[in-house]
Order: sequence, then structure tokens, then C-alpha cells
Amino acid sequence: MNITIRTKIVLIFTIILAVTIVLSLYSITVSRDSLADSVGISSIILAENTIKRMDNAIYQNIHDLQLYSREELIQKTVFNSNTAFQQMDDIQSYVKQRDREWISTPQDKETGFMRNLAASQLSEDLRNKFVTYWKIKYGYDFYEEIFVTNKFGANAAQSQRTSGYYHADEEWWNIARENGFYVSQIEFDESARTFTIIIAVSIYDDKEDFAGVIKAVISIKGIIKESEILSKKYDTTEIQVITDDGKLIYSSKPFRFLEDLSSQDFYKNIKNKSGYFISKEGEREKLFSYAKSAAYKDFSGMNWVVITSYDTNEVFKSVHILRNNILLVSSISILIILVISIYIYLSITNPLYKMIEASQEIAEGNLDKKVDVTSKDEIGQLGEAFNVMTQELKESY
Repeated sequence: MNITIRTKIVLIFTIILAVTIVLSLYSITVSRDSLADSVGISSIILAENTIKRMDNAIYQNIHDLQLYSREELIQKTVFNSNTAFQQMDDIQSYVKQRDREWISTPQDKETGFMRNLAASQLSEDLRNKFVTYWKIKYGYDFYEEIFVTNKFGANAAQSQRTSGYYHADEEWWNIARENGFYVSQIEFDESARTFTIIIAVSIYDDKEDFAGVIKAVISIKGIIKESEILSKKYDTTEIQVITDDGKLIYSSKPFRFLEDLSSQDFYKNIKNKSGYFISKEGEREKLFSYAKSAAYKDFSGMNWVVITSYDTNEVFKSVHILRNNILLVSSISILIILVISIYIYLSITNPLYKMIEASQEIAEGNLDKKVDVTSKDEIGQLGEAFNVMTQELKESY
């Protein structure tokens, strides 16, 4: 099959154009993927550091309470409380009666018994070292509540009035007694309008026998707000903390506490300990990075997942600029190729046109009149040959 010169030039031009476009698109895709890798990996590291920092902060509070439980004042107070209880004939009847009186007393009132507990030396120490100190440091109530029970579960000291007097029938108290400490899942404290966790640690006497429990209700506002600030890389950054079963416990944007996100598309991509992916949230395409809580020393972690997300329009803004620049350069390149192709095309076809015209003149015998008959016959034969060549050139063109 014969291919004309025109077809060949068009084909060459088309191939060059296609290669240029493909290379341009490939460069854009590679740039987008490279940027996604860069942002995703750095965000994973940030999320991992954030969740480690949160676990470490909670562990540090456990450690601080354990150290405090060894101080002389708390050891003495708990020892005296336990000794007094052991001298009673019916401990259970006593604590239950006190607990009923405690619960039945209106919240805006206190009995003399309550005031005496709150005015003790240990209660004052709890307020000074935990409630007041941390409020001055953070500017809000970090320790919402802290109190101490004896080994029978009754209050021995308290920073403020507690919900009850007897606690040995509560989960946190029993787990702390059995395991040495207890950490609850995050809860929303309606009265304080903040997110809190319960930390309870066992108190041991000088013989390492169980002597009581310290319970602290701690706000995690400072920990999470610090994480939010450190993770803010873009204007569209959103920080979320969810439980391992998909319940939302914090978001940097307005949210509904314990909202179930397990049916969301992005949640289905959270499979490993950490990672990143691109997924849609509503109508927006977002880049998500996440990290799950891990064990820290003898603390198993909170089973939380920290998620950072950014709108891809903002993340890939530089890629879009690069794409536009590449398309501009490609357009200029295509124009240059087009001019060069036209020039090559004309440089080939113009001489061919002249050859075709000359061969037609020869074929028609339009020669000098002075040529003799014999010569004309020969020229006629030559004209026929040129005629054939002309036809071939036309077909080739």
C-alpha cells in the first residue's frame, strides 16, 4: 500500500503531537503522585507523633498519680482511715448509711461530714498540687476532680464533693485494685462542657499491700488542642479523633459527640496501624492520613485513631500550577512543531510541483520550434516517459 507524502507528514506531526501530550500528562500525574506521597508520608509521621504524644501524656498522669500515692501525707491519711474502719463492728452498714446520706443531700448543700473531709490536710494538698496548679498552667480546669478512697472504697480525702461516698462497687475502683491502674474511654462532661477521662491508680502501703485508690477526672482538652495546632498544615486541615469502632470523640470543626463514622467511605480505608489515602467526603476529594494508638510501656493505649485530612484542591495547588505551565509550554511546542512541519512540507512539495509542471510541458511537446522531426519523435517518447513519471508523482503526493 502506497502512502502519500502528505499522509506521511501528517502522520509524523500527529505522532510528535501525541508524544508531547502523553509526556505532559505523564509529568503531571507523576508530580501529583509524588506530592501525594510527600504530604501523605509526612502527615502519617505527624499523626503517629500526635497519638504517641496523647498516649504519653495520659501515661505521664498515671505515673504522676502513682508517685503521689507514695508521699507521706497520703500514706498517713489512708493508713489512719483504714485503721479507723477496721475497728468498726459493721463496716458495710456504716459506708452504706453514709453513702445514702451523701447522695440524698442536695447538690447546693453540704453536711458537716462532707465539709470535714474537704477541709482535711490531704484534701487541701490535692487541690493545691492538682486542681489549682494545673488550672494556673493551662488556664482552665485540667483536673476536674480528684479524690482518695481507703481500701474499703470510702472517701478519705477529696478536692470537692464527689457523686457518692462509697465506690467499691464501681468498675474503675475494682479494675484499679486488680490491675494497679485504670483508664476510661473519653467521655463528655456536661457540667464542665469538656472531654474527660478517668484515671485511677492503686495506693500501696510500705508492705506493698493494697491500701486504697486515687481517682482523677482529667480534661484532655489541652492534649487535643496541642495536637490540632501542631498538625495544622493547610487552611482546610481537619483533625479528628475517633475510637477504633468509628465513634467520633473530637473534631477541629463542629461535630456531634460519639457520631458513628463507620459507614463513611474514608473509615473503610483505615486498615493498618497507619497510612494515607485519597477519598471523597461528600462532594469534596480529600487526602487522609491516620495513625492508631499503640502501647506505651505498661499502658496499652487508648484505642484511638488520629486522622488528619486536607482538601486535594489545596494540597495539589502547586501541581495544578505546574499542569498549567506544562500545557502552556506544550502548546508553544506544538505551534513550533506545526510551523516546522509546514516548512518541511512546502520545501518538499514546491520542487515536486515544478517537476510536475516541467514534465507536463515535455509530455505535451511544447519545445523549441527549431527541433527536427526525428528529434521530436524522440522527445515525444521522452514526453510519454515523463507523463508516466508525472502520474506517479501525483499519486505519491
